[in-house]
Amino acid sequence: MSATAMTPEQQQQQQAAAIRAQKIRAYLEMNFARDPNPAPAAVQAIASQIGESRDAVHNWFIQRRMLQAQSARHAAEEFDRRSPFTLTSIQIGDWQCTAQFKGHVTGQFDFDTQTVFWIVLSGGVAQRIGMPFDTITAIELSATTKTQARIVFSFSRPPRFSEEVDPAPDRSTEWTTIDDFSSGMQASQHLTHVLLLNKIDVEHHLRALIAFSPAIKGMIRTAMHKPAQPPSDSTQAHIPVN
Repeated sequence: MSATAMTPEQQQQQQAAAIRAQKIRAYLEMNFARDPNPAPAAVQAIASQIGESRDAVHNWFIQRRMLQAQSARHAAEEFDRRSPFTLTSIQIGDWQCTAQFKGHVTGQFDFDTQTVFWIVLSGGVAQRIGMPFDTITAIELSATTKTQARIVFSFSRPPRFSEEVDPAPDRSTEWTTIDDFSSGMQASQHLTHVLLLNKIDVEHHLRALIAFSPAIKGMIRTAMHKPAQPPSDSTQAHIPVN
């Protein structure tokens, strides 16, 4: 026997419930991003906003923290802090270099030499812009989209420039000092470097940099978040955990 078809009214109710669930999930995720472990009063306030019980919201945050910790463990197992991270673009003064392919423009925090590098492939040869960790004066973080980040580094003095010597996959890379290769020598004149990149690509590298140097942690500034707005629909729905 075939199942009874839903009436138009039942279909509308189902769609409304699904939309409500999506709004609740988005609202909870925004609050989680602001504070993964909110105080009881904050949990109660969130519960009141979405029309759910305090216990339901409390349990959602517990499960969400467990999921985050699990994801972090998996990422940490695969993460090599010495590896380069992909950049979408870098701008210094009027000079801008936008990646044309994966690996064209990358960044690297070299913990052995304590140097920040921006690396550009030019004709198959890597060229680097290098700034010692102790020349960093500020790091400003902001989001341009859900997946893209904007990071602004400020330095106390101009960088040094180097180029790969006779690159070959079967031996260690050697570098030689070169002149500023940015157009108009902009990198020698401007101490502010603006990066666009994928959040996931740089997240663990930044954490490693902060862990390496507590002084750098104090230099980081994050763009202000807009207050999370509760769902406007008053229809009840269960809290989606994942």
